[in-house]
Amino acid sequence: MSLVIGAMIGELIDGGYLILRVLGEGGMGAVYEAEHTGSGRGVALKVIHALIAKKSEMVVRFQREAKAAGALETPHIVQVLDTGTDPVTGVIYMAMELLRGEDVQHLLKRLGNLPPELSLRLVGQGCIGLGKAHAAGVIHRDIKPANLFLSTLDSGAIVLKVVDFGIAKMMETTTPEAELTRTGGMLGSPLYMSPEQAMASKSIDQRTDIWSLGVTLYKALTGQAPHMGVEIGRPLLRAICKEPAPPIQDVAPWVPPAVAQIVHRMLAIAPDDRFQSMAAVLEAIQPLVPGGLSVQASDLVGLSEAEQAHRAVRAVLAEELVTRREPAWANSSPSESALASAEAGLSVSQGAPLGSSPVRKTQLGLMIALPLLLGGLVAYKLGSHSTAARPQ
Repeated sequence: MSLVIGAMIGELIDGGYLILRVLGEGGMGAVYEAEHTGSGRGVALKVIHALIAKKSEMVVRFQREAKAAGALETPHIVQVLDTGTDPVTGVIYMAMELLRGEDVQHLLKRLGNLPPELSLRLVGQGCIGLGKAHAAGVIHRDIKPANLFLSTLDSGAIVLKVVDFGIAKMMETTTPEAELTRTGGMLGSPLYMSPEQAMASKSIDQRTDIWSLGVTLYKALTGQAPHMGVEIGRPLLRAICKEPAPPIQDVAPWVPPAVAQIVHRMLAIAPDDRFQSMAAVLEAIQPLVPGGLSVQASDLVGLSEAEQAHRAVRAVLAEELVTRREPAWANSSPSESALASAEAGLSVSQGAPLGSSPVRKTQLGLMIALPLLLGGLVAYKLGSHSTAARPQ
């Protein structure tokens, strides 16, 4: 079997998966639309090529992704259906449900700022999926708009699914996780990293996902991440650790005060000052969405000019949410040596479209390429103005 991505179309993987088309590709493999020959079911097949699969750390990460997502039963996390290795080529694969829709990154690019209630409904669905993951001992560690996929059902309902558990931390895992963290440096996407991630803290728990989901909510409401514009590298790491997010109502004055309070509590620098669980975030959101968390395709609209012209009452924020209180994991301001160490594990590459078809167009958002991880995970973020197929 050729290692050329397009050349795999028409190939049969492990005797059961017929490759139909490319959905996305990265430096180490690709994601394909495939058909299970036994059932006729369409799947998204994520593969790591044989030469790359010889690197044990890549196999560990790939297997961990399958374990993390496959063990979670909720409509708000993409389903992993099967994993295996092709006996002829050595290609390692993961079969997942085939999704149609677009990710939140593409939605924001297409619509701009979202209405507060829509933003809360989408984030609330994310809370359900991530809460399920946390209860199972899985921390995602790379929550961002591109990893929140809006799956469109035949009924027109929109179901937000958390995807891409490639750098998830399994709480019960010790040695493999420690090895991957040590050799790979920081894990995650800088603009959405929590302060404890930015400092490569060893005491990272579920509250890091709360921060990253808070950044996503901030961007959905304002069109920008809290530290957008800060130079990638040490300046960004320092800003995340030391500078509270700019008051959201300074950037988006139409945001209601109750929504602003939720956002800033999710983005408290010290983990102890944040919501302590996704259930707590959801509990704060629910009174603000009296119609519930359900979303229809017709609800996916941007903020109107009239709504943007509105000036909401200013939120009263707790002192710890607007001033820096020292987190438990840092006894002092981030040192130059700590920042230098963290920065050494950080590099950025600008994403580019991954491929297209007559009915589906894929795109790759901002990817953060870590020394070990660079290209090691299949990089694909799919979106379309109409329909798209998007696996984890």
